[in-house]
Amino acid sequence: LTSEVQPSEQTIPSTEFPPHFPTGEVRIQLPVEESDYEDG
Repeated sequence: LTSEVQPSEQTIPSTEFPPHFPTGEVRIQLPVEESDYEDG
């Protein structure tokens, strides 16, 4: 997952996501992560 998080951060501007949460971490923190994990 770390591999995907790195490119995601560069592709998506941090402005869209909260400043206290990196783009990659936001997805992991959100409950949707569980659904995505099973799907992907």
